[in-house]
Amino acid sequence: HGLAFEIGCEGFVIGLLAIGAYLSGALLFGGEAVGSTMCFQTLGLAQLVHAFNAHTSRSLFRVSPFSNRHLNFAFFFSAALLTGVVLFPVTRALFAVTALSPGAWGVSVGLSLVPIAFTELYKRLMGRS
Repeated sequence: HGLAFEIGCEGFVIGLLAIGAYLSGALLFGGEAVGSTMCFQTLGLAQLVHAFNAHTSRSLFRVSPFSNRHLNFAFFFSAALLTGVVLFPVTRALFAVTALSPGAWGVSVGLSLVPIAFTELYKRLMGRS
């Protein structure tokens, strides 16, 4: 399988996670506004987390995932901005998102970490562990 297939699979998984976040927010945490916010948060965080997967074709457990200072800075800075959008009332209004409960945050963050497991499994199956 080539790089295009790998990118397609990873994008498909992240898309499914975003849909799952929306549905869990809409059905379990308070309605469509919460679902949209959870989708936004999950999609953004999943993409940031996925940057570590895309950083190397080898397993993250075989390399030091935090060895690239620039990637680390970009990740933490972007994650802080993304989190700030949901935390602060002014930015919530600008981005049309709503406050999240601790449970909704937990689901969003948990779903955002799934790309690591998916990509590590894919790398192992392809013999790149």
